[in-house]
Amino acid sequence: MLDLASPSVFPSAEWKERKALQEAHNAEVATALAAGQPAPAAPAALATPLPTPAEQGLSAEAVVEAKLVQLIRLCRVDARIDARAQQIVLASEASAVYQHIIDKTKSIAYRATQLVHVIDKKVATRNQEIEAAND
Repeated sequence: MLDLASPSVFPSAEWKERKALQEAHNAEVATALAAGQPAPAAPAALATPLPTPAEQGLSAEAVVEAKLVQLIRLCRVDARIDARAQQIVLASEASAVYQHIIDKTKSIAYRATQLVHVIDKKVATRNQEIEAAND
């Protein structure tokens, strides 16, 4: 079973600092190139590679499972990972038909009002054109 509190599975502080450093360097390069200057050299901290999950003693399954947990949390999906069966079980909520109809028709009044305003503007413009032509 995967220990989700394990800091080695999720991005470390070192990884986050390096990512911020890389983004800052990328911004400096873009600014220099836009000004017609040569790109500055990358900082020495970006030259050394971060350890891979295998070098940290993590199996590929643990890394994949951790990424799936992150994805499930990010998407706010009601799901669980069955490690024994190696499956992701998604729970689905059966919504009532009337609730589905309410959700689909919530913005009808707003859209109808917007349509009336557009039509009123076109009618007013057309009436002004007709009056201008009659004068």
